[in-house]
Amino acid sequence: MMNMKNKIKYSWLLLILTGFILVRCADFLDRKPLQATYSDYNQSGLESQAFGLYLIVNTYAGLNTLPWLDFNSIRGDDEMKGSSLTDGAEVNTEFDTFQYTKDDWATDTYWNDHYYLANQSSKLISDFRDQKLTDDPSSKRNAGEAYFWRAYAYYELVKAYGEVPVFNYFYSTTAGGTKAKSTVDQVYAQIDNDLDSAKQLLPT
Repeated sequence: MMNMKNKIKYSWLLLILTGFILVRCADFLDRKPLQATYSDYNQSGLESQAFGLYLIVNTYAGLNTLPWLDFNSIRGDDEMKGSSLTDGAEVNTEFDTFQYTKDDWATDTYWNDHYYLANQSSKLISDFRDQKLTDDPSSKRNAGEAYFWRAYAYYELVKAYGEVPVFNYFYSTTAGGTKAKSTVDQVYAQIDNDLDSAKQLLPT
């Protein structure tokens, strides 16, 4: 008889405890996340384009591998390519003695990839203006990033080549991307303008 009473008592205790756990679990599952906010899932329509700019910087050879090293390290006074003279002889010719060739892969890649970054930045800036997103904080941040990356691209280009064509608009045709060179002062003026725009749009 005592065993039966104990079993009933423990069964009720187990049932109450299980109910308490289920209620507490439901409360836990209903809580909003502590770190992420729902606004994280409602980003600007320009967000994917902004991510694309970072992808270019991280994956395009002219911005982060051998062509970038050729221009920004080997071309310096105190650096040498290393290895043997016959290994990458064109690197010695171009970046140690400054005898550039117009069809070398390193100089072409550096040029093309920086112009691609600048043009994709211009695309985002153009969409920001055309879609009249100036009141959306996320879009403003994305446009500010685009202005920064365009300024960066032209800074690297003017540093490497001197006078270069400047495009402060998005182009998608060969004719649109054909233009006379700007002076060094004009290139730096464009860089300054883009950095001023980035400063106004990026959060402080």
